This record gives sequence, C-alpha cells and structure tokens, in this order.
Amino acid sequence: MSSGYNHIDVDELKKRGVQVGNCPKIADDAVATFAVLLALAASRRYTEARFLMENNRWVSSSNRQWMLGQDLAGSTVGIIGLGGIGQTIVKRLKGFCVGSSCIPDRERKKEAGPLGVKYVSLDHLLRK
Repeated sequence: MSSGYNHIDVDELKKRGVQVGNCPKIADDAVATFAVLLALAASRRYTEARFLMENNRWVSSSNRQWMLGQDLAGSTVGIIGLGGIGQTIVKRLKGFCVGSSCIPDRERKKEAGPLGVKYVSLDHLLRK
C-alpha cells in the first residue's frame, strides 16, 4: 500500500493490460493523526512512564521530572515530503504551536508558504 502512483511504471502496466486504482488523500487524515499521536507519546515519554506505573515501579522522588518528557510547543518538527500526508500533519501540529521544517521531496510545493513550512537540508533538519 502506498500513496500516489509516481513510483509505478504506468506505461508498462498499460502495455500488459494491468489496471491500477489511485485514491488520493484517502489515508491522509488517518496517517497524520497517527503520526501526531506517536510524536506526542514520544515527546512525553508516555510508554516509559506507563510501564513504570503498570509495574508498580513508580518512584516517589524529585527525580521523576523526566516522566513528563518535553512539550512540543516551540520545537521543530521535521516533515519528510510535503504531499497530502505531510501537509495534513503540519495542519494537525499547528494546534501544538510547533515550527515545521521540511526537506524537499521531488519538488517544492506551493503549499509550503501558507503552511509556514521552511525548506531545509536533511543535515540541517537532523541538527535541529
């Protein structure tokens, strides 16, 4: 399963009589919501903290601040590609006050400007 058909040799499929369907945007919302869910869980260290609590290893000390993780607000979130899914992720993250940066995929998208996305190199994105 994938999004788009730019990786498919359409001419070859036509020669062979193979039909291909394309349903653009059908998974954008579901995938974007799940990506934001994972980003929130990772930033807040949800899985680690839940494990400690479920296994009665909760430590009542001043050293449990790490369990709060960090806020997404003010952070840079890297988006690899700004297709339908990438754009939907950026829109979802706006509510968390994050800045978004993106490495260009095949071409720069005009939607980047209105979404507030900055194009950067992969090296720069990984440093941020």
